[in-house]
Amino acid sequence: MGRHRAAAACTLTIGNLLFLNQHTPALEVMLDAKAKFEVMGDRMGAAQCMKSIGNALLMLDRYGGALSKLEQAKAEFDTIGDRVGAAQCMSSIGETLHMLYRFDDALANLEQAKAEFDTIGNRLGAAQCMQSIGRTLHILNRCDDALSNLEQAKAEFESIGDGLGAAQCMQRIGDTLCVLDRYDDALSKVEQAKAEFEIIGDRLGAAQCMQSIGDTLRMLHRYDDSLSNLEQAKAEFDTIGNRLGAAQCMQSIGDTLRMLHRYDEALSSLEQAKVDFELIDDRLGIAGCGVHLAGLAMDEGDSKRAQFLFRQSLAIYQEIGVPGHAEECRGKLEVLQSRTSSSNV
Repeated sequence: MGRHRAAAACTLTIGNLLFLNQHTPALEVMLDAKAKFEVMGDRMGAAQCMKSIGNALLMLDRYGGALSKLEQAKAEFDTIGDRVGAAQCMSSIGETLHMLYRFDDALANLEQAKAEFDTIGNRLGAAQCMQSIGRTLHILNRCDDALSNLEQAKAEFESIGDGLGAAQCMQRIGDTLCVLDRYDDALSKVEQAKAEFEIIGDRLGAAQCMQSIGDTLRMLHRYDDSLSNLEQAKAEFDTIGNRLGAAQCMQSIGDTLRMLHRYDEALSSLEQAKVDFELIDDRLGIAGCGVHLAGLAMDEGDSKRAQFLFRQSLAIYQEIGVPGHAEECRGKLEVLQSRTSSSNV
């Protein structure tokens, strides 16, 4: 029995290592390990596999499946009495709820998980929760609060020697600085984070940084450089199998092409991105494409279509509860309606 348990543990370890860069093969290995633990009646091993499977599904953008597996794993850890495992699941559940646009629920789970990690003295878990809380606050346009959480998390990661966590925080800090219109500072942070990810060998993190660099360069009107980074990032996301990242890059490519007045190519890219977001049911991405398509329609003098697209996006933003995006979209729609009314007088 000991030999079989060791073999199952090795299988899980292999799955976790594969998970760093190849999520689909990792999922298959983890499922195999879970089956082996269940045959032996090893509830702890099976729960650990279930948690790893949930995390792999999360990275594959299969959020419903991820949430189910993580909730099952948490229940099992609670039954066994493994507080660390249960808190880790709660943290991942918060991450998954974030991706499902249930931001208030995400924050609640992440804050509970952080409190549990603090209680049991798990500094790494608490720092990871703080990082995720910052990311969620960023989406809710609470950028100052987001920046505070991310900077605290980065300091904690550095204190415990977690280079990956510190790099992830640096990337998020850069993204938040970009929203605050501090583009030069943002670019510096994200470039540092990318270099760190490359040293660590984290392909996903490096690709996400390349995407952020492309978006920041666009805000600095360096459109050719922006396009180059976004195309490289999309190719990497495609290779990794990260459909969300690839769709986000396609959307940004479309918006950059629009800035270069390459309207036909911009339209094609934005429409493709919208389809890609629809395939993975990413409503925030769908709404974002609508806003960019509305901007393109305005550039081409089609005010009626632009208003239609802005209204569609506004409805999605309101439904999923993203007030900052909704307010920005409403403002653009009101300006456009005012211009249309003035021209008809």
